[in-house]
Amino acid sequence: MTGAFTGAVFRLCVISEPQPDAAARALFPEDFQGPSTRIGFLLCVFVLEVP
Repeated sequence: MTGAFTGAVFRLCVISEPQPDAAARALFPEDFQGPSTRIGFLLCVFVLEVP
């Protein structure tokens, strides 16, 4: 995915995985019983490099 953007003259500025809001743990305790290693949401910020 990043290769397609950088090949189209975009620069990758940020790649992050935001953590769930603390209130979500209280609202959905069954979903937070154990640690998770899978990505739930990935955020990428690309900037167009103008020559």
